[in-house]
Amino acid sequence: MRDGILLSGQIAWAEGPDPKSGSPSRRGETSRERAWKWTPLLPEATMKRRPPIQKNSPSEIARGRFREFEKRPLFLANWVEAVFIHFRVEPGELQLTVPFDLDLHEGSAFVSLVAFKQEQLRFARAPSITRWMGNLAANHAFLNFRTYVKYGRERAIYFIAEWVPDRLALWFGPKLYGFPYQLAQLQYHHGSDIGLLQGRVSGLGAIEYQARLPVNPTAAAARPGTLDEFLTERYIALTTRRGISRFFQVWHEPWPLTPIPIEISDLSLISFTWPWFRKAEPAGAHYSRGVTGVWIGRPHAQTAT
Repeated sequence: MRDGILLSGQIAWAEGPDPKSGSPSRRGETSRERAWKWTPLLPEATMKRRPPIQKNSPSEIARGRFREFEKRPLFLANWVEAVFIHFRVEPGELQLTVPFDLDLHEGSAFVSLVAFKQEQLRFARAPSITRWMGNLAANHAFLNFRTYVKYGRERAIYFIAEWVPDRLALWFGPKLYGFPYQLAQLQYHHGSDIGLLQGRVSGLGAIEYQARLPVNPTAAAARPGTLDEFLTERYIALTTRRGISRFFQVWHEPWPLTPIPIEISDLSLISFTWPWFRKAEPAGAHYSRGVTGVWIGRPHAQTAT
């Protein structure tokens, strides 16, 4: 058991399509051999349906910082039905991929896959008449592959890669925010009402997972000082594209998290491009019904040095 996670079986990385030949994966042949699972120990404590924002929490601090420096958000959105899957990786190899100093937790580096849906993206100044914009290019499923970095004195996330299903978003997001978007097919069935969570993302390789929520699941904000807080409560995001680094701020209420047991049968979408990920160790998974009324700030660009 590690970090409250019960492991069963060995991690065996998927054999997906060859990046050059495009040959199909041997998914049916090796799915049992390459699948791995973890089962978290669920906390006994329950919590209200909507977690309060605690004094001096990362969310409260981020709200004050946002109001001071951004004054008002550029966009508003809802991020819903999210699945977080975390991995512990070797810091030295990860640092070669990331142009910012890594933020370590007890000497370990982490990366995460975050599968979620964005809804109701609109301009904050005229939300009621700009909802069409989100429907056109931004209200859809996302898969983020991210790590955790320092930006000055602040804790931030850095997007290593992101996958979207929309070609217009593929043009819009990178130009405005520098998002490292790639086109993929994303199929999520995060039905919290029936307790079944399934997802498959297909591009140059694939990611596939399934999980079940526990009976009568509880949702709670991450406890202060824990690894869960380190991985989920961050409100500054960084990107790099064509020699330009960008950062932007967000704010939302704390993620209401439920630890989940999860089985992943394919990770070739990641392991093909980043071979160091093949040595990653599972570090937990969460489900969240999401956060609404997310503030998204303007992108701030500077020349990377």
